[in-house]
Parts: sequence; C-alpha cells; structure tokens
Amino acid sequence: MLKNVAPPLVETPDVRKARIAQEAIALETSKRIDAELKARRIALQKKPPVKVLVLGQSESDFQMTYARQAWAQDRNSWRPIIYLNIVRSVNCITTVLGSEPDALREDSHHPPTLSSHLQVLLLRLGPIRRIQEILERLLSSATISATSQLGYRPQISGTRRAGHSFPEISVRSHSGWKGVLDSVERTQDIATGSPTRSISKRRHGHPVKEASDLLYRCKDDIIALWSDDAVQDLLARHNVKLRDSPGFFLDDVDRIASRDYEPSDKDIVRARLRTLGVQEYRFSLDTADGPQTEWVMYDVAGCRTQRAAWIPYFTDVTTILFLAPISAFDEWIREGRRVNRLQDTYLLWQMLCESRLLTHVQVILFMNKCDLLAKKLKDKRIKVRDYVLDFGSRPNDFKTVTEFFHKAFKDIFKKGDKRERRLYSHFTSVVDTKATALTLFGVHDAVLKKHISKAGLV
Repeated sequence: MLKNVAPPLVETPDVRKARIAQEAIALETSKRIDAELKARRIALQKKPPVKVLVLGQSESDFQMTYARQAWAQDRNSWRPIIYLNIVRSVNCITTVLGSEPDALREDSHHPPTLSSHLQVLLLRLGPIRRIQEILERLLSSATISATSQLGYRPQISGTRRAGHSFPEISVRSHSGWKGVLDSVERTQDIATGSPTRSISKRRHGHPVKEASDLLYRCKDDIIALWSDDAVQDLLARHNVKLRDSPGFFLDDVDRIASRDYEPSDKDIVRARLRTLGVQEYRFSLDTADGPQTEWVMYDVAGCRTQRAAWIPYFTDVTTILFLAPISAFDEWIREGRRVNRLQDTYLLWQMLCESRLLTHVQVILFMNKCDLLAKKLKDKRIKVRDYVLDFGSRPNDFKTVTEFFHKAFKDIFKKGDKRERRLYSHFTSVVDTKATALTLFGVHDAVLKKHISKAGLV
C-alpha cells in the first residue's frame, strides 16, 4: 500500500506537500477501483447467467474460443485420441486389403498373391495393431468403451448405401477422462525426464510414449500405404471414404508421428471421440454497458435415442445453438443404415421447433461443415439428388445445394414455430473456429443482447 512506502529522507516542504497530495489522489483512485470491482462481483452474483444449449455436434469450437484456459489444460489429453484416430484408419485399410486379396494380385498369369510391395507394407505395419491395443487399453482405464468391434466391416450390398461402418470410441461426459489421460502424460514426462532410467523402463507403464515410438517407426510405411494407387482404388470400390470421415489424419501423418508432436487447435477440433451425456462450460463475456455476464454452455451429445428425455431439463436456457452438418447428405447413421444423417438432423430440428417447452427460447442455426460439402460436390460422381429426392434436377453446385438445405430448415422452422420467432442462421466450416467465434460474437451483440435485456440480464 502507498501508506507503507517510506518518504524520502530529505525533502523540502513543497516536495512533501506535493507528495502527500499525489498519495491522496492515488489512494482515492485505488478505493474507487476496489469499489467498482466489488460492485461488479456483487452484480455478477445477482445476475442470472446466460444459458446456451448446443445441439448437433462437438462443442470444441466454442470451448476453444471462450474457455481457453480449460482448453489449454486439456490439450495433452487429446494426443492419444489423435494417435488412435490414425491407427484405426490404417487398420481399416489393412482389413479391407485382407478382405479382397484378388484385387491386388501382381499379375493374373502368376499364382494368386498380393503385390510384393503391399505384402512388405502389411508386414511392416504389423505394430499398428499393437498401438491400437495399447491406446484402447489406456482409454478403457478412463471409462471409455468401444461401441463396436475393432476394425472395418465390409458391407455386402449392391446399393449406394454399401460402404464402411466405423467402430467408435465413446466416453461419458462425467467420467473425468481428460484428467486421467492428462495425468498419464504428466507422469510420463516426469519419468522420461529422469536420466537414470533405461529406455525399456521408461516405456514400461507409459503407453502414450510406447504408442508414440511405434507410430514414429511406422510413419513412412503409413504414408506409403495411404498414397498407393491400388489401395485407393480398392477403397473407392468399397465406398470407404476415410478422407470425409471425422477423425481423419492420414494426410498429416508426417507431422503428427513426430517426436515432439503437440496437438494444434485444429487437430483437436477434427479429432473423433464420441461424448455421451451433457457437458457444461462456463465463461464470461464483457458487455458494453456493464459488468461481465456469465455464460453457461451445455453441449448435448450422444442422446439420439433419448431426445425427448432431455428437453424438460433445459427449459430455462436463453438460446439454442443448433449445428447441422449439411455435408452429411450422403452418409448414414451408425445405429441403422436405413436412416440418412441429414434426414436424422431434420428430425431433430423438427422436434426442437415443435417443442412447446422451448417456444420461448431463441434458436440459432449453424449449417456446418460447408468446407466438406464443397469438397464432396467437386466429385462429379456424387449427386445430391441420389440421396435427397426432393432436390430433383437442380444444379449440383455449392450455391444451389446450400440454398436448398437452408430453405428446408427454414420451412421446418416456420411450420413448427407457433410464436413467429425470427430464425437466425449462419454457414460455418468444420474447423473454421475463427469464423464460428466471430459469428457467436455477432449473435451476442445483435441478437442475444436484445432478448436477454428484456429479462434484465444485461
């Protein structure tokens, strides 16, 4: 404090008078700041938080933008998840190779055999199975479970629905899985930092380190396998679209399978881990005319079979952010290949719009994964009309397709909405976190503030 600072040993009366006046001003300023901070704390405690419900996809974009500290703390826990995404993709490819060896014979005039090049690759990639076992054993300790058998199951069918069925790793939101994986990483760092321990001892009990070493040794072979033309042709015949799937990192193996790899923000957003249950994130945003407003963001994931159950628990939310992956028009849900993913999104959207319990809640639609949609439409073999009958003979270009999907969501909203609420909608990309953040800031300034102010929240 200023009063505890000793005055100069020698000072004139005028200097002393000026010093005392400055100290008085500084003290008053300090008291005023303390009073303002106290008033803000009291106001924040009295003011109900702004509650936002996120439906449809991962919350990663929002957590990264607003809960930055928690995001940074969880960064290392995503490394084994990303490793697992890679090895599961590789094991998917090797299983496809094993399911149709005739397609990869060197020459039809010779005895049936895989090409020598691919035979060598498959042998050298044997440790990949070991990596998957190591990581899934680690993840099982964090109460994560696989939703299906390991590997790839070829679908035997003559329809366009034939393709891949990917097993998935899921975790319950309240299981503390990030803490478990983060503690493993920290323990590993301490152990590997000790010069007295041998390499074998350092690896023992540190699965992420062992998986990282094995992946590093297999890096060149993974790249060679993924870039092989015969492999790509076979995947296309089986309708295996790895590049369009969540958790795809085979184009980034050279960067990820390095000794000093640390997940980037975009890596974490792209990583595939299904979360079951409700996740809650808290953060504060500044307002133009007052103290910070506390926000509580709820992410509902993995609740497809219990959609009606969670509605009564979120009737007090201020806003619902609905994220619709419009690139999924040619994909099918895991639970049953008779349901198109886009159609399933329409059903959830319709249920939301027709819910009487949520008629007072402002709804904001994010039509997401536009980058993946644009990439798909560049493939002349993919026609929206083959999957969405109502699309008819419209041009198969990005502008027409996005306008069609936008109108479909608007029509469902108008039909189900009984209070004539305004629908706010935006187009976003799967990893375009900056655009998503700017969109949410705009929503906060232009929309939420208007509605929240009516309740005296800002």
